[in-house]
Amino acid sequence: SHPAGVIAAHRQLNVSADTIQNTGNALLYSGGDIALTAEETLKNSGARIEAQGSIAITAPHIENENAAFAAKRTITSAAVNPTKIRIDEPGHIEQGKAFPEWEFRNIDSGYGAYHSHIAKKPIYEHAAYEEIKQPTPAEIAAGEAPVPAELVGTLSPNYDYDDPIFKELGVTSMNTPRPKNGDPAQAAWDTQYQGILAQLNEKIAVHNEEAKKYNAPIEEAAGQKIDLLTVIETYAQTSEEQVTSSMPGNIRAGGSIELHGDTVNKDSNIIAGGTLHSTGALTQEAKKQQAQTIALGTTQFSYTRRPPWPRKGRQRRYKSPVFMTPEVARSQASPIGVGLYEGGIARENLTDEQRRRIHNALSPFGLAPDGFAKGSGGEGPEHLLVSALYRVHPESTAKYLIETDPAFTDRRKFLSSDYMYQRLRWDPDKVPKRIGDGFYEQQLFAEQILRQTGKRHLGGYTDDEAAFQALMDAGISYAEEMNIAPGVALTKEQIEALPSDMIWLEAREVYVRGKKERAVYPVLYMKNANGLRLTAGGSLISAKNISVETTKALKNAGTLYAENIRAHAGDIENEGLVLAKDIALTSDTDIKTTGTIQGESSVLLDAKDNIYAESTT
Repeated sequence: SHPAGVIAAHRQLNVSADTIQNTGNALLYSGGDIALTAEETLKNSGARIEAQGSIAITAPHIENENAAFAAKRTITSAAVNPTKIRIDEPGHIEQGKAFPEWEFRNIDSGYGAYHSHIAKKPIYEHAAYEEIKQPTPAEIAAGEAPVPAELVGTLSPNYDYDDPIFKELGVTSMNTPRPKNGDPAQAAWDTQYQGILAQLNEKIAVHNEEAKKYNAPIEEAAGQKIDLLTVIETYAQTSEEQVTSSMPGNIRAGGSIELHGDTVNKDSNIIAGGTLHSTGALTQEAKKQQAQTIALGTTQFSYTRRPPWPRKGRQRRYKSPVFMTPEVARSQASPIGVGLYEGGIARENLTDEQRRRIHNALSPFGLAPDGFAKGSGGEGPEHLLVSALYRVHPESTAKYLIETDPAFTDRRKFLSSDYMYQRLRWDPDKVPKRIGDGFYEQQLFAEQILRQTGKRHLGGYTDDEAAFQALMDAGISYAEEMNIAPGVALTKEQIEALPSDMIWLEAREVYVRGKKERAVYPVLYMKNANGLRLTAGGSLISAKNISVETTKALKNAGTLYAENIRAHAGDIENEGLVLAKDIALTSDTDIKTTGTIQGESSVLLDAKDNIYAESTT
């Protein structure tokens, strides 16, 4: 296949036309700003519009859409529930009720089962001082110790001062043991303790009355034979929508984004490092994720009978199982592909399989470990797609697997992982092949920031190269402290000990034209990344600040994510997630939300007419 088309500018890219269509993984790129003006429609379908500076788009209709989105429902878990027995015996005190199988005895007997494994409440004896008597010979033979002769005939309480009954019934007892016989303090102790036992007896009387009522049906049930019963076997199966193909449209700016026109963002991303300002209708569409749990199972009726011939004892018989009507429970619908999370990717990136999945999402220009362009839906490594801005070098002598067109990079030197190798005193010419040159590595770095945080920039940075260098410096310091060699993946223990966010170089395997290649990749590790984790699919509008000013509608079924969100629209509908530190939504008519509006510090909803908050479960 042919590489996707590219229009790139070092400082300023201006495009004006009746209609602007950027499709098929094509790239409109500027190292500075981009200004796009269309008389009718601007469509970005499965392609990229990216500027290191700002982007301004002016068109009556602005469409940013996913060119190859597909999802299917996949079973994610299945669990077998414990077997239950429903009592069908006519006249039984528990007829029609179901209990765990282990509570029954003689369940397979032809002479009837009994429900007798329910614990009864204890009946306590009256608290009192009782005369101490010598055990009988039979009791002594059974192991009882003889009572010292001087204690026989004396009085002693039948509940010791630290008996658990005091705590159970809520009575405060003595905090010291009873003095020994002959001790002058015993009389005063006994006087106080007898008052305590009187309180205990009041509690015992109430408890015993309740226990008798509680135990009566248990005793009755335990004595009632069960010939007719039903065996209930159930299991639960949970499924979720999982993305099978995705080729989102991406509009990304290191600075601000201005959208002047009616904008639709469908299963795609619009990301600004600064403020995103929209003056037309703003609609964000997204495939919904809704976990679905189906309870399945069978019922099997059972009875007892005596065979007519030959004469044998009674037997328990079972009829054929009958399938139950499935019961379906659904979770609250949420945008697919975008999820809240706590903790950096470093703390989750612990297995080879997890590393492979993460790697699959890292390359913004189609390079994936299985050899497919993201969302291309290809069947094999031969479908690897690379933008025309890049050249693939699978030859063993090449320094980079992906090299940016020199015609674009010849005017500026982009910081690369050479910086890290030099600081660690490794000869860059003798290290394994790198995934790409400096420009490409910085693109991957920016992509990882977005994947791990949902934002264009890391906190405290507005320039990719400055952040890239700072995090490589952090990786260099950590490598020197831990004595780690470049290209070697961090261990779980090393990940957990990260002192800060950092870049580390790790070797990864990718396929190029059917051949497996090993290349060194700059991996972003974050110590504490609280925000959004982006996976395949999803619909996201993210910026430092989001500002919407329109007389038309604001409709969100995806995710709006910023530090501050301010929107004034004719009508506001939210079916997805609105997440920010401060949120202020003002509508000239109604505000309706079936999704989530979450402000860390404040949320202000102001509607001229009505505010509706509903659940979709």
